Amino acid sequence: MFFIFIAAVVLVTFDSWAQEPSASQTVRVLPPKAGPITQNAFGRLVAPWRLDSAKMERQQVFATVCDDAKLCFSFSMSDPQYCESGQKAGPWCLQFSQPNPPAQLVQALIQAFEPDLSEDFWEDKPMGTEFGTREEAPRQAIRLTPDKVLEMIDGDLPKGWALSVRSPHPDARNVALASIVATGPEGSLNLELLEPYTGDWAVCSINYCIDVHEGGAGSVSPATVSTILQALGHRLLQTDSSAPFSQQYATHWRVLLVIVLAVTILLSIIALAGQIPLTHLVLLTALFCLGLGLRLFYSPHTFLHEFGYVTNQLLSINGGALNSYGEAPFVLAWVFNLLFHNQATAFFVASALMAALTIPLVGLLDWLLFDRWDKAHFSAFLLALLPLHLRFSASGVASIALALFSVWGLAMVLLYAKSRSLSALFAGTLAVFLATQSRPEFIIWPVIVLLFVILNGQYKTCLKPGFFAAAALLVLLLAVRFVMFPIAQDAPAPEAYLSFKRIVLFNPDVTPWVFLMFALVGLVWSFSKRFKQTALLVLLILGMAFFYMYFFDNETYTLRTQVALAPFFAMIAGGFAGAIGDFLSKPRWLNYLLLAVASLLVVFSTAQLTNWIKENPLVNQEYSFVHQALPKLPDGPNVALYAPELGPHAFPRMLFGDMGKLIRLVPVERDITGGKDIKFKRGTTMLYKGLYCYADKGKEREQCQLLQRNCELKPILTGSLAGRPSLAGVKPNSKPNQDFSTYEVGFYEVISCGSR
Repeated sequence: MFFIFIAAVVLVTFDSWAQEPSASQTVRVLPPKAGPITQNAFGRLVAPWRLDSAKMERQQVFATVCDDAKLCFSFSMSDPQYCESGQKAGPWCLQFSQPNPPAQLVQALIQAFEPDLSEDFWEDKPMGTEFGTREEAPRQAIRLTPDKVLEMIDGDLPKGWALSVRSPHPDARNVALASIVATGPEGSLNLELLEPYTGDWAVCSINYCIDVHEGGAGSVSPATVSTILQALGHRLLQTDSSAPFSQQYATHWRVLLVIVLAVTILLSIIALAGQIPLTHLVLLTALFCLGLGLRLFYSPHTFLHEFGYVTNQLLSINGGALNSYGEAPFVLAWVFNLLFHNQATAFFVASALMAALTIPLVGLLDWLLFDRWDKAHFSAFLLALLPLHLRFSASGVASIALALFSVWGLAMVLLYAKSRSLSALFAGTLAVFLATQSRPEFIIWPVIVLLFVILNGQYKTCLKPGFFAAAALLVLLLAVRFVMFPIAQDAPAPEAYLSFKRIVLFNPDVTPWVFLMFALVGLVWSFSKRFKQTALLVLLILGMAFFYMYFFDNETYTLRTQVALAPFFAMIAGGFAGAIGDFLSKPRWLNYLLLAVASLLVVFSTAQLTNWIKENPLVNQEYSFVHQALPKLPDGPNVALYAPELGPHAFPRMLFGDMGKLIRLVPVERDITGGKDIKFKRGTTMLYKGLYCYADKGKEREQCQLLQRNCELKPILTGSLAGRPSLAGVKPNSKPNQDFSTYEVGFYEVISCGSR
């Protein structure tokens, strides 16, 4: 079995890395030095022009320049080699969003960029490597042939029209996957098949977008273009629903993770056979069933994340883009979604199941560290009822999977040290690998496991040949894909954020006093029995908490990241059972009676926090509103919706595909005065007024207010959300520091825009 697993790893690895693009297939890319050079060029702009904003996305720069009167113009900057309809300026091709930009502005930009013309600005790189890493490269670049594309989109076109597909145009966007030509009575229509969600294109499904190539409509009327896009878009939606994107690189990686998870489960069952007495096995199974029932029917099924994260997480189980924070938390949901075709159910049930599996594993780990079954069972029981863990168990946050795989890996490796079972060792190795793929900072977890083995007095285990083989397997798996942690460059200074008060498990508003009292007693008892193991548990809790505090200071982030500490906190608090057992060992019935009373106090104290546990945050309410509203919205490629494109409040675009809707999403920051950015003027233009309109920072709120102020809007569907602003990153709607606010959201038709 072990060699079969190794073969599977090698096959998946080589299949993912095979067919590298040849050096002769090159694309022109921006080198790293382009950023500072371009920034300096903007500094050379002459008055009255100044740079308002700019962002670099792959091989393009999107910028907005304003004058002293705050009259602004937006434009894109790309490779001048393919500049047909734009204005060349130094090493750039400028294409303005607004027609007829002022000649004074154009001349100012030419003068600013002209000195950079001598720079070796653009470089040639092999196709597929232009984005630096494999995960950033177009996922379909190797496997998506013209025949495959034609099979995906060929459908009910207008009479007399036919399709042909070829490789992308030489001047196509760098995210183009194929060029499509529709030929018919009115001439030729040039289209592009594109990666999803990297721009505001005409029609998108979950996995692809189709847009008209720049200047590609020719003599074809807008009505015919709209009809063709409508047909192709709905065909894409059908392709998504019938074929779950199973031939892409992202899926290969998920298949490997599914294999790893399945082998981990099988090896763990083999390793545990005969190791746990039947009575204790039954009790741990009962605690698992209790925990699973609570997490399926009591824990709130909430995303607890902004739209941007919701979209990324749900795309992960629809075969979409790889998640930069690790795939392991979503791989089980991905499997459930393939089986049951219900992404929301798959997402929440998988999370609840992983949370429940952590409970018996905490009991096993506790027994391996402290050799007391009474303490082990009580620790597992405390985790099953811990309010923080209950609140997030069915929310799909990565910390739930992280808690599971970190405890699982540590328990199995310690079981190997105790029993010398190779099944336990390799199960632990695979679980440790899954922990590293849950959140990138847990690349350190193998070192933590090693410390526990050494401090548990089993350091000789590390010298066994099997241990070296397991370490080699872990290195091989990490070599397949190493997840890097995207640390912000402007991370705050630690002294401004480190505080014991921000460890939410120590906060009585989150963790009832009963748990805290048990933790205090358990800490004293645990130190007296197993000092080194207890000290490492305490350092682990504090270290993880302070690590997360370093980066962000907001309530929802602090809550969801510290869920990963819950198993280790429960093990400390479980020491209360050990203390009772030592001080009141006789008569035995009194010991059981006190533990029963303690258990009732735990149930009662958790029930007191039911409203907090089951709180329905604003973000979840907004998602539900959008989910219910989308089927009632207008449909078609000539329907445009202004909403956030990027950032934490990004609109959940993948819902368009779920609802079978063809709606062109336009970033809210675009200037829609007079509808100039609307590709089809006879269509419907909408504005989504969501929580981003109340954001506590960023330009999205200002743009939303500007559009509401300058445009005539007609309500289509509206609603109201009520909840705590601090969990949604929005301002209180009335009083400062208000704990509860109401927010109006909705979809509005844009009738006209202008100075009002």
